[in-house]
Amino acid sequence: MRPILAVALVCFWVAAVHAGWQEVTITDDYYGAQCVHAADFDGDGDVDLLGAALYGDEIDWWENTDSNGLAWTLHTVDAEVSHPTSVYAIDVDDDGDMDILGTSYYDDTITWWENLDGTGLSWGEHTVGSEFSNPWCVHAADVDGDGDVDVLGAAFYGDAISWWENLDGTGQSWTEHSIGTQFNGALSVYTADVDGDGDLDVIGGAAYEADITWWENLDGVGQSWTEHSVNGLFGNPWDVYAADMDGDGDVDVLGCDTYEGDIVWCENRDGEGLLWSGHNVSNTSNDVHGIQAADVDGDGDMDVLGAAGELGWWENLDGTGQYWIEHTIDSTYRYKTVYSTDVDGDGEVDVLGTAEFDNAIILNLQEGPHEQEPVVVLISPVTPTVVPQGGSFVYDFRMRVNYQQPFNGYLWTMIGLPNDQYYGPVFSTPIQFSPGMQVSIPGIQQRVPGVTPVGYYDWIVNAGPTPFMPIGTDSFPVRVIAGSAADSITTD
Repeated sequence: MRPILAVALVCFWVAAVHAGWQEVTITDDYYGAQCVHAADFDGDGDVDLLGAALYGDEIDWWENTDSNGLAWTLHTVDAEVSHPTSVYAIDVDDDGDMDILGTSYYDDTITWWENLDGTGLSWGEHTVGSEFSNPWCVHAADVDGDGDVDVLGAAFYGDAISWWENLDGTGQSWTEHSIGTQFNGALSVYTADVDGDGDLDVIGGAAYEADITWWENLDGVGQSWTEHSVNGLFGNPWDVYAADMDGDGDVDVLGCDTYEGDIVWCENRDGEGLLWSGHNVSNTSNDVHGIQAADVDGDGDMDVLGAAGELGWWENLDGTGQYWIEHTIDSTYRYKTVYSTDVDGDGEVDVLGTAEFDNAIILNLQEGPHEQEPVVVLISPVTPTVVPQGGSFVYDFRMRVNYQQPFNGYLWTMIGLPNDQYYGPVFSTPIQFSPGMQVSIPGIQQRVPGVTPVGYYDWIVNAGPTPFMPIGTDSFPVRVIAGSAADSITTD
């Protein structure tokens, strides 16, 4: 095996610190809490919250009474919305205040509510689109580039993605334009300039489609569209989002597969949306329904937020989206959707989540930096880990030191045996751990001896002050099968 330390690969950086979270219950009796959004509905300069109760058939907003996210006052927008699945806040009529968009799943309609007095206390209802079969998601953007707000929707049983043109710019007159008409089980819709040509394209996810799809806005005014697949690592994308995940200046796409529990970002390799590579962020093994990208830790790159039972975020360790580490925000509720914004005005990203089956909307305020794990070890296989006797596997190694004082210690490898015992150290080397130190070694090859019994093992890398006292560890499973080195499976 290659030596696990190489001085040339060690660089120094500022040690990462991460915040704790203060949980604030917005409501815990909101029947079927389905969606949450945020905007300043009363025009007082702070962030208020917007929610949809799927089974309560209502859309409401909560006033940020003290402006710091600790005290809230409920205001009802509409208490007779049949199965609202999605809400979105935006100034539809261009009068300077925040209006509300929402879906009515059983009424097959998309509606907007006009903020009549600018304070969120009086609302006027307007229909955007009807006969849109079981709309699941609503979004808004200037699709045709004429300077006003248009509306987009995803229809689950209608298998459709459409946009509605705001004809007069005030939301009083709308024309529907179809984008995708055979999008099987459409669930999510989002907009971004995927191909970098200066207009807005449309991204969609569907329950029964093999890939995320994006539609190219060919003429820049939304009248002509070409469909493209985003080839990632999974199918059945439930939710989609777009952001520059690798910091290269173009739009990448983020998606989640609720059936497999995968969160994946898809790299826009040519900057035009025609060549994609999928990168796994997490396999949560839970039903992940909601995702978003935001710079949670304030280090200048995009991290990932997810609602997969618990509410969590994945840190973009190197800023290019190649290495991720998961952090739990809250595991008290069964979260289904996630939304982030700075609710308390302190410059940090706060995180909102809805828990449909707990009837709750929860705000998690980011507060105070707290040091992360003293040493973070990450190993990831780059070749198949089903290996014949006498064969080998290859993996990448990364380590980051967050401890604030230097100390002497060791890196060592162990094997987890099929009988739940451990063997090792297989390899051990002393190292001085320095604050902020980062080590990255790609392509470490590990041979499996020919006498190794067939079975399931774990390959483990530890870091700590002494062997058998790990303060940082990571592992992955390896299956040894009968055969010889000549049978080894390799990849390019």
